[in-house]
Amino acid sequence: MPLEDRQEFRLQRFIMRTLIISLLTFFTLANSGEASLLVYKETDSGFLAAAPVRIALTVRGYWVYDTVSGRISEIGVTTINGSKYYIINTNFTQHSVTRVTTPIGQQVIVSRAYSSNSVEGLKMGASFYKGPPAALPIGTGETFNFARTLKGITRGIDAVEGQPAFSESTISMVFSMSETKVANMAGESVDDFLSRWRQNYENRGYVPLPME
Repeated sequence: MPLEDRQEFRLQRFIMRTLIISLLTFFTLANSGEASLLVYKETDSGFLAAAPVRIALTVRGYWVYDTVSGRISEIGVTTINGSKYYIINTNFTQHSVTRVTTPIGQQVIVSRAYSSNSVEGLKMGASFYKGPPAALPIGTGETFNFARTLKGITRGIDAVEGQPAFSESTISMVFSMSETKVANMAGESVDDFLSRWRQNYENRGYVPLPME
């Protein structure tokens, strides 16, 4: 085998071995111990376009991840033309969490893609965000190895009040040690966390954003 081919083969074998070790390490961490939540402060900045308007949107809230079941959800608030809305997103069934070793170190990557055709038309969504791993305190005296910050993008096609709509945004998330501790000390599930913050937003005058 020529020298260049042998070098390329060794590089491919090294990359595959590194990826396998990273994946096995992640799944061991994610499936050990009692259920606990990681909570992140999230800012989602972008736009929603549906005939005849295009609306700039900034949604601020929380992204929550169950470290055992892998379930992810998010809740946040925004204001449109003076009206106050909250948004709950539990549509993360197609998401994937993995780790990739790069020349600048390991990266935790959360990605999601889905599409469907229905009587309402095409619905599509995709997201990709990443960040370097760190040991995060979960409020019970233990830590969980995951990204302290996550940044990325989302794209989507959906319906708003019966009209086709297109959305695009950038996402920035920072681990919230205080909210993570509150959730885990109370033994909350993802649903409990969402319910608590939904009530908080409703008490402040926010209503659900109409999405159909």
